[in-house]
Amino acid sequence: MFLSCSDEQIINSTNNPLENATLGVKTKKVYPTLESNQILNVEDFDYNHLNKLQKKSYYGGNREFLYYYDEYSYDENGLLMKRLNYHSNINAPSGFILLKSITYSYSYGLLVSETVTAPEANFCDEFRYEYNDGLLILKSSYHNGSLEYKTVYKYQYGKLRNEILYDRTERIVYFIDYIYSHNILGETRHYTSNGDLSKRIGYSYSRNGKLIIENVEVIPIYSSTLSSVVRYEY
Repeated sequence: MFLSCSDEQIINSTNNPLENATLGVKTKKVYPTLESNQILNVEDFDYNHLNKLQKKSYYGGNREFLYYYDEYSYDENGLLMKRLNYHSNINAPSGFILLKSITYSYSYGLLVSETVTAPEANFCDEFRYEYNDGLLILKSSYHNGSLEYKTVYKYQYGKLRNEILYDRTERIVYFIDYIYSHNILGETRHYTSNGDLSKRIGYSYSRNGKLIIENVEVIPIYSSTLSSVVRYEY
């Protein structure tokens, strides 16, 4: 669930300070190291006249190739109602094919369900959300009608502290700890099902409180992905 600038941050409430810290981001660039000038990938964010996210585009390298893009639409109250995900496809007349369509449903302004359909793959995923005092406490994930996973969110003094993913047999798949310093989120620690640290992400902010750097340290034995540095531009 935890992804800066993610759609869930637009429509859910986990009281995570990164929600506000990444509002209005224009560009997100990923580098292999803090010192490197090599850009691995880029995400561009475009907004409408109401400052709502209208389009997100994902490029390989320094915008050498557009892999996919998302388009967002809202209702008259500014609630996100649909996201269309288009991926590059050389066989499509436009060069892109609609891979997924995501629709959202609300109750009293809080997201209660998210339905993902894939026209080409003939599957349907659904995510259902539950809250306590306006804070997200449970996300249940279904595939073609069957429960696959559930994510439990725990808070302390109103701040998100833990996120735990369980499979259908109630076994822990992974969990995340949120570490704060002077009420500012400084780090997240990601653990495997047996409690081994698999990834650590450190966060740096500008003077006005905007997230500017994520330092992603991956423990190689637990992941095929590499460590990286993410820079945000506003």
